[in-house]
Amino acid sequence: MRLNDTASQHGCVVVLGRLGILILGESGSGKSELAARLVGHWQNGQSFASWVADDRVYLSAHGKHIVARVPQPIAGLAECRFSGIVPVKHLPTAIVDLAVCLHPTQELDRLPGPDWISLDESAASVPIIRAPRGDPNKALELVEVHIRSKTAHPAA
Repeated sequence: MRLNDTASQHGCVVVLGRLGILILGESGSGKSELAARLVGHWQNGQSFASWVADDRVYLSAHGKHIVARVPQPIAGLAECRFSGIVPVKHLPTAIVDLAVCLHPTQELDRLPGPDWISLDESAASVPIIRAPRGDPNKALELVEVHIRSKTAHPAA
């Protein structure tokens, strides 16, 4: 999957420990809810977790890395469905290590192969997980499985 690096993207970014997670999906697919659950779950486990951006994010390539930056007007704000916009602790930028793309369940492969997300005209890319929209628990589980597999096998 290729993204345009000249415009803001519709997505969320959080940092879990030292990992930047980009969450993509259509409007109403549960990006903000997944981001909030990931941050809350990691903080409950006494690990560092922070928002970077909710709803819109600028992505740029720096060498082989994709860097996410929050647009200034929405810095430190996140949508809490049915409650409105709420303030959140945030970081202004993060290196993206993993992308999660939320899709309707029927569009997902049961046993997907490896996939990558990259920016136009750059060598920067990160692995992407496709997760079911509307099921934040399953998406959270898929992110954690991916993170555990990478920490258990750092050479992978």
